[in-house]
Amino acid sequence: MVPLTVLYDASVLYPAPLRDFLMRLALTDLFRARWTADIHEEWMQQRAEESSRLNPRATGEDAYLDGRSRARLRGERLPKSDPAS
Repeated sequence: MVPLTVLYDASVLYPAPLRDFLMRLALTDLFRARWTADIHEEWMQQRAEESSRLNPRATGEDAYLDGRSRARLRGERLPKSDPAS
């Protein structure tokens, strides 16, 4: 018997808890889960928008750690840079 094919929409692929449940359910071989490239793009866009709303600094240049930032994370003290130089 050929299993049922189910088309997952972006609304069930994001948020993650529902996607996880439905993907695990698909692994039972009761049905085949499918989605299109457009649906994939839509849920990934929703995820990116949600992520930037929750933590806008994570998507900007504040997320980049230069040498001074990495040193501060390690607890090292560096001499202050001279703004005139």
